[in-house]
Amino acid sequence: MGEGIRSSLLLELDPDGRFSHLELSTGAGLLTLHPEGDGTLHGNAVTADGVQHVVGLLWDADGSVLLEGSAVCRAAARGGNGIAIGLDLGLRRIDDIPGHGATDPGGFPSLDEAVSWPLELEV
Repeated sequence: MGEGIRSSLLLELDPDGRFSHLELSTGAGLLTLHPEGDGTLHGNAVTADGVQHVVGLLWDADGSVLLEGSAVCRAAARGGNGIAIGLDLGLRRIDDIPGHGATDPGGFPSLDEAVSWPLELEV
């Protein structure tokens, strides 16, 4: 039998493709993150241990967030530095995030073994 759902993710980007908001649920709990204008990230992690506030975590406006195993986060990555998020909701700074690289003919990031088709071809 399969592993089941590992996480649910809402990842919001601004019109320029920069990270603006994240809501994540995993077996470990719930996490929210958003950048502030002062160059920091803020949010909350709710786990079995209670609520842990994320306050003042250094953040570059062009940074990326990477969730362990998330193709969505890999596709949205701008390269450079950012935050890695584990399925345990642990956060760690990383300085070597690769950008999404190649794009498909529609201009969307290419993912390994991805398949795409126009919805208008659906019957």
